[in-house]
Amino acid sequence: MARPFFGAPADCSRVQPSYMTEHVFQCLVRCVAGKKSHDFVFTRDDGSRIRDFRQAWWNACVRAGLGRFQCRGCESDVSEGRKCTTCNSNKKAKYIGLQFHDLRRTGIRNMSRKGVPEKVGMLISGHKTDSVYRRYNIVDMDVLKTATTKNRRAPTRDRPSREQP
Repeated sequence: MARPFFGAPADCSRVQPSYMTEHVFQCLVRCVAGKKSHDFVFTRDDGSRIRDFRQAWWNACVRAGLGRFQCRGCESDVSEGRKCTTCNSNKKAKYIGLQFHDLRRTGIRNMSRKGVPEKVGMLISGHKTDSVYRRYNIVDMDVLKTATTKNRRAPTRDRPSREQP
């Protein structure tokens, strides 16, 4: 079941109706349990605000095998504390792997493959122009291969010959 909700975009120029799945709704219900209307939705266990979730995202991806930390100096993999023990570099190791923003591209590509009209996909993803939306909708090689195979199997029609005057 899809549940409607009304959210304002970051620029607060318009309120955009949208829908969420029951699973997402239940996750949000757990996030706001016991909080007041002016409290932040996503907080730490002690109730403090999460200002930047990138480090938590990176750590979760590393634990799931979807990313790694690499030393900026010697390029060896770094596991603990983002400090390199190989070259003792003072620089923090850089994260290489799945970025949170990659999920937006995946969502757009999945909507396109399931036949969701482009304008509806733009409303869901928050894109205002179709040119930016189409940049996210990357066609993969399997889709191209399938299209080529279908085109090769299509019956051909003989073209009518042009007679010379």
